[in-house]
Amino acid sequence: MRQALPDPEEPTGRRATILQAAKAVLLERGVEAVTMDDVAQRAGTTKRTVYAHVHNKQAMVSAVVEESTRRFLAQLPHPGELHDDAGEAVVRYAARVEALLTWQDPIRLQRLVLGELWRSPDHGLLLLRVFALAEERLAAFLAAAGVSEATRCAGTLLAALVSQQHLRSLFGAGDLPPALEASAEDASDHAWRVEMVRAVTRLPATPT
Repeated sequence: MRQALPDPEEPTGRRATILQAAKAVLLERGVEAVTMDDVAQRAGTTKRTVYAHVHNKQAMVSAVVEESTRRFLAQLPHPGELHDDAGEAVVRYAARVEALLTWQDPIRLQRLVLGELWRSPDHGLLLLRVFALAEERLAAFLAAAGVSEATRCAGTLLAALVSQQHLRSLFGAGDLPPALEASAEDASDHAWRVEMVRAVTRLPATPT
């Protein structure tokens, strides 16, 4: 059973409205097919106003990716907030990262950016920052818990715990949830994940 995750507070103001409209039409039609007139119509404003906030289409796409990165970070918890046991906290953190990456809007945005890499490689670097932020936060948690080579461990664990489902979703192998949700794990799979985290990090179990 899936559990809905809370959305971050939405930014307000004319620029925020324009970026929300831009993201919606970009995900529906793709970069090449979208015009500034489309964005203005969706935002309920004029093309002149759109240009006052985003000077061209490339700047608009960059702003949309940057705002998506901000939203990702706003919804990304610190692992220590998720459980007192460090191994369990890492597994829950990875599940949250997976949920943030694999619902409809983020997957569509990732596909859009990947399709435009030949034209706008900088947008790919902006999107890559999402993965870097998730890894940095996990590495800081592991370092504070006394794990040696915390950065390497964080990258290894996120690759093992997130990549398979994320890649399946990215390339269309399975339905995407329409909104941000976390799926319940099989108990045996969850236990295996916790043990794998402890094997990689050498974190002991917290006594109960």
